[in-house]
Amino acid sequence: MAASTKTDVTWQHEAIRKQTCSLIKSLSGLASRTSQGIGQSVRLKDQIMVCRWPLYDFRETMRYHIHEDETLLEKRHDSTVEDINREHEVIQKQLDQVISLAEDAVYHKLSESELDKIASDIWETVYRMTDLITTHTAKEDKLLEQS
Repeated sequence: MAASTKTDVTWQHEAIRKQTCSLIKSLSGLASRTSQGIGQSVRLKDQIMVCRWPLYDFRETMRYHIHEDETLLEKRHDSTVEDINREHEVIQKQLDQVISLAEDAVYHKLSESELDKIASDIWETVYRMTDLITTHTAKEDKLLEQS
């Protein structure tokens, strides 16, 4: 596969920002859920199970994109690139954490309150992560314009 150009990476950033919006929509049920009594934990577990797939897809998108970013920026050795690489690590760590939480909810027998906590943690982490990604991709776009 040929290396990406600055234009390719800029387009990828736009696609990633759109995908973060889609991810937030797909997880919105975790944020807006309310306790509805018996059987709710089963529905929540099912909801978390379904939410894993967009998370897996997004993780793969970010892995590919981060590799492309690092390849394109590897010749630059300055503090901005170091900051970008640190943010890449934070993003990957947050995605891995969210997926691990979702898998714990699906593969383990948990109480309703534990599932509630996991659902809340997933939502909050993804929401913070999407803010970071929006800021991060804008920073990269600016850096690419300068090079």
